[in-house]
Amino acid sequence: MITKSEVFSYEEFVKANAEKRVGELEYIHGIFKLANLPLDIVFALASLFSPKLDIEDGRLFLSERFDRDKYFQYLSEGKSKRESQLWLNLIEISGIFEDMDFDLAIQLGNLISDMWNAKIKCNGMENFGHARVIIEEEYGEVFVTID
Repeated sequence: MITKSEVFSYEEFVKANAEKRVGELEYIHGIFKLANLPLDIVFALASLFSPKLDIEDGRLFLSERFDRDKYFQYLSEGKSKRESQLWLNLIEISGIFEDMDFDLAIQLGNLISDMWNAKIKCNGMENFGHARVIIEEEYGEVFVTID
């Protein structure tokens, strides 16, 4: 297995290939070749950036994360539909990418939120929820959710 120290950053890749015109696609190719990553990761990342969305009980949910029983449990505990929607859609960016710098996690959270909102708008689902970033500076945590 390849270690993290053996993988190069995009900046290092560009610098090492200064004589060539390389970009992000060449970098992705290099990382996949070096680390022998399975292609499943591409689809998993695509799902993170452009998730399947469903409308349930007049609220918008990430299909992969929706749990009907948990949703109705939240409602029975007195949580509003919007609050239940927030919790069921909540993804911790700083938890997925644990070593990511806090400011980069915020940038990534904003990018994901923007992409989700573009998909929501494109699919005419704006009346059912919107994506947003939640930043917990005290704990160094960054979340993305739909509510």
